[in-house]
Order: sequence, then structure tokens, then C-alpha cells
Amino acid sequence: MSIINGIKFTVMPIYQHYKGEHYWLMGSCQRHGTREVMAVYRSLRTGEDWIRPLDEFNAFITKDGKYTPRFRKCPKEEEPMYWGILYELNATNRENGKD
Repeated sequence: MSIINGIKFTVMPIYQHYKGEHYWLMGSCQRHGTREVMAVYRSLRTGEDWIRPLDEFNAFITKDGKYTPRFRKCPKEEEPMYWGILYELNATNRENGKD
């Protein structure tokens, strides 16, 4: 839990896709019918929301002959530089009726 300007909030982790883009892991949900657990995440570049099976989100892939995670969790020291982006994305989404 973090507090900024007296407002308490939980910062969800930022992940970097193996292709370079950064995403905010917003949470998880279950797929209707199969009850498969899905990761729900938002692009920090475009603000688009995505879902993907959690097992796939956490999977390792082979890139250039190296075994690497599909999504790498960014270290805590990298996260603050994305908070402003997240704030702007959320404000824009609220204005557009998305949140």
C-alpha cells in the first residue's frame, strides 16, 4: 500500500514484454465456461487493455536461442517512472467512460 497526497492505493506491478513494451498488470479474472484464470493488463504506450491466460502470461519463451520470460516483472526501482503514465491513462479512461 502506498500513500500519495493522502490517498491510499495499491500499486500493481509493471511488466516488460519480451518485445520491449511495458504493461501494467491490473489483476486477473476467470474465463466464462472454462474458469481458466486470465491476466488482465494495460499497455503503458497505448492504454489498451488486454487479457491472456495467466499460464501464458507467466510462460517462458525462446528468443534468439535464449530461454526468457514472456513478461519480465520490472524491479521496484523502475516502477515510479511509470506512475505518472498510469495516472494519465486512468484519467483519460475516466474522461472517455472506460473506467
